[in-house]
Amino acid sequence: MDPPIVYIEKEPFLDMLFASVDTFRKECFGYILGSKPTRNNNCFKIVNVITVASTIKRANKEVRISKGCHERINKIFDKYPKEYPYIGWFHSHPEWGSIPGSHEMSDDDIQETIHSQSDVAVVIKISSRRRERLDWVLKTDGGIRGTFSDYVVDVNMYRIIQVENQNIPESLQIKAEAAIKVLNYANRK
Repeated sequence: MDPPIVYIEKEPFLDMLFASVDTFRKECFGYILGSKPTRNNNCFKIVNVITVASTIKRANKEVRISKGCHERINKIFDKYPKEYPYIGWFHSHPEWGSIPGSHEMSDDDIQETIHSQSDVAVVIKISSRRRERLDWVLKTDGGIRGTFSDYVVDVNMYRIIQVENQNIPESLQIKAEAAIKVLNYANRK
């Protein structure tokens, strides 16, 4: 079966961008809510995200949510699965000085995805814009790239697959037409 496609509604896409700008130079973190692929519909659909702002340790190369916060939020997901259909998490990889961020999953990201039993993870690479604005476009690896205010942002979504007994991140094709249309229109003003 082909890898699933990921549909992201406009509001959660923009919310993830805001979260990465809000904590720029440090990583952001949040939960992804939506639906998973079915036998008849091979796609993820992201309908909401929840940004975690407190009880979190931030650094330029890591973000750690407190055990208590993690337990409280997971308890809500378990108790209200229809209202809060958890499918994964997102976080940013910001630039730090001359070191650019990365749109790829780190080894820690892979382990967190497995440990949290997440279906997907979104990695947002964010760096300062030093040139003209970039249109939002689909990248060949399935991600999306463009300019958001004073930042260049790459958004990639992954799932973990087993290849020869190794956990490998597989980049998924993102479709976020409404968000891309709004962002490109705003960037041209």
